[in-house]
Amino acid sequence: MMRAVADVNFEHQGVTGEVTILASAPDFYSEDVTLVALGKKLGWVHDFFDGSRGGEEGSFIPFDPKTGKALEDARIAADFYAPLGWKAHFRTAEIKKMAKESGEDAYVVVLFTRMSSTTSMGDLVVKLKEVKFDVPVPEDAFRRRMAGK
Repeated sequence: MMRAVADVNFEHQGVTGEVTILASAPDFYSEDVTLVALGKKLGWVHDFFDGSRGGEEGSFIPFDPKTGKALEDARIAADFYAPLGWKAHFRTAEIKKMAKESGEDAYVVVLFTRMSSTTSMGDLVVKLKEVKFDVPVPEDAFRRRMAGK
């Protein structure tokens, strides 16, 4: 199981936040985003995939189940072992440098570059703060939380 935390900044909106990404083998994935503006919490978004179904819900958006291409994209994004089979998911891989991690040699590998910019929202910058493996994951992480509401 993996847990990653990142800061998000909607540069043209004055909105920031934090994203918590949880993943578990073989293909479970969730993102929880908390949005903040002027020091106040604006809302939250929960995006998930449970191995076969997925969806998005939030404090200011109705539940939207994933279907078609969105469901297939979620399935690909949830592949816990994607970096091992990178040729099936990514066009290129580049070894940037060697580094030490817990006293061991490690490769720093860049599999792809992702840029997010839209006319309506402007630029979105995501800065990864932390990644941890073998951490506990809440039971409801990979399913709808607001069922029936």
